Amino acid sequence: MQKIYAIGIGGSGAKCVEAAIFLHSLGVYGDSHLGVLLVDADSSNGNSQRTQINLRNTLNCYENFHGISDSIFMSKGYVQDKN
Repeated sequence: MQKIYAIGIGGSGAKCVEAAIFLHSLGVYGDSHLGVLLVDADSSNGNSQRTQINLRNTLNCYENFHGISDSIFMSKGYVQDKN
């Protein structure tokens, strides 16, 4: 299993990481492990907050649906949310 790290710096970087999360959940990167790092000086930035919410929702969906339907989350590796 290959490891992919998505690092987002600032609001635009957070949007790119968000896209990488969605692509990973669809299995575009194959059987891989996705690591996410968000760096933002403005913690109240809407893009960074939205990305964190979407990451948390994606992790929750993965945990709830993994094993039930392989067509929903094709990639197997996710980083656990530390929040």
